[in-house]
Amino acid sequence: MRIDCKNLIISRIVFERNMKAVETEQIPVKINRNYAVNKDKESKDVKIIANLIVGDNKPGRRSPFYCEMDIQSIFQVDDIEQEELEDQLFDMGMPIVMSFARVKLYELCQQAALNAVILPEF
Repeated sequence: MRIDCKNLIISRIVFERNMKAVETEQIPVKINRNYAVNKDKESKDVKIIANLIVGDNKPGRRSPFYCEMDIQSIFQVDDIEQEELEDQLFDMGMPIVMSFARVKLYELCQQAALNAVILPEF
């Protein structure tokens, strides 16, 4: 079984700094993920669509920031049975997607003069 990342882009970023927030150690992190198989049966490309939400933007929030990112990536998969595709794709593909998101979030925090946030492994 083999999964190779062919392309990865951030298609949308929202970043809001909360100037009144108290730094907290428990910044909420949520990931919504989905995948889509190419309609062309000859193609081995599969798309992962990930939505990453870090912090919160509710009134009275205590998170130092709110960040939402939409990440789209194309992976080429070989030798994976259809029944195992979702599990294998997320097990092997999401760490690649998240490494990209970690770098971008770190960069955004630095630009906003905030302490760096290290995302957990997924």
